[in-house]
Amino acid sequence: MPCSLCGTRPAGTADGRCTVCAGFRRAAPGGLMPTPAGLNHLRSPVGLGRAAAVLLGSVAVADALSIAAGVHSRLLIRDGMADGFRSVSDAELDRADTLYGAAGTLQLLTLLATAVVFLVWLRRIRLNAEVFDPRAHTLRPGWAIGAWFVPIGNLWLPHRVVRGPRASCPAPPAAGPRPRAYCCTPGG
Repeated sequence: MPCSLCGTRPAGTADGRCTVCAGFRRAAPGGLMPTPAGLNHLRSPVGLGRAAAVLLGSVAVADALSIAAGVHSRLLIRDGMADGFRSVSDAELDRADTLYGAAGTLQLLTLLATAVVFLVWLRRIRLNAEVFDPRAHTLRPGWAIGAWFVPIGNLWLPHRVVRGPRASCPAPPAAGPRPRAYCCTPGG
């Protein structure tokens, strides 16, 4: 039997609510307020967000290094082809090849680290949003990571996961323009 509150998970309590919704009580009409038990599940995403941003910058630096290594190798080969490889030593070509390989390895490692930290941050955001309103989400929290690995579905599933956390934004006033303070994301 589905949860009487969110309708997305199986009911696990005597009053027909799932374990996530069991920590909530009704606030104003139509609204939900996290109870102290629900607030225990909140974790700050700020540190992970900063780490993801720093790692993304390191990916850009690794990409620039890889481009520089590729240009250096290409210039050596061009100079070598111009005179039958008499002006370029084997040691120079080996160094250029080693530098290019090291730059590629650095690119891969920074990209993997950034992907892991980003996915952990995204899941934390998704879990925090569920504390505020579990009914606003169509996908379970595990999809914050799993959606990226579904062939073809990874083109739209991550968007569905990210679209849900906007439900934790405060409701705008009933009348008048929507103030900037009510937007959780730029342009929202």
